[in-house]
Amino acid sequence: MGIPQIRVLCVDDHTLVRECVVAVLERDHGLRVAAQARTVKGAVERYADTRPDVTLISLRPRGLDCLEAVRSIRRVDPRARIVVYAGSETDAVYLALEAGAAGFVVKNASSADLVRIIRDVHEQDTALLDGFRTKLDARIAPPPLSSREVEILELLTH
Repeated sequence: MGIPQIRVLCVDDHTLVRECVVAVLERDHGLRVAAQARTVKGAVERYADTRPDVTLISLRPRGLDCLEAVRSIRRVDPRARIVVYAGSETDAVYLALEAGAAGFVVKNASSADLVRIIRDVHEQDTALLDGFRTKLDARIAPPPLSSREVEILELLTH
């Protein structure tokens, strides 16, 4: 009996890109593509049918609405583990993470990075490429108050 495979749903509206990603994932003996989709509706239906361990969704400015796909899948299953991939780091990546995606990888990352992120999200429920976590935390964390702002708050509380 071998190592249990991580079942992946691959969502991308570009057939050629999706087929290439599927080929990369299936080269790894620990991963298996359980289903594929090219639309939000298809993604939600395939998710409900297969209940994959990790869902991989392309983030694009047009075509597939990644944010809607993330939100819709999370409505079906609030514990869904979702990884988004994009050509570059944009505000949309942060919006996808805020919508419930657990991981992010840029399209120019290596196939090993993609596989690692999928495995990390499966095991830890969250994973980001090195350095990206710090940027996300900085974006979410409010900036520290200045000494004058602290002084004003203290005056207000008295």
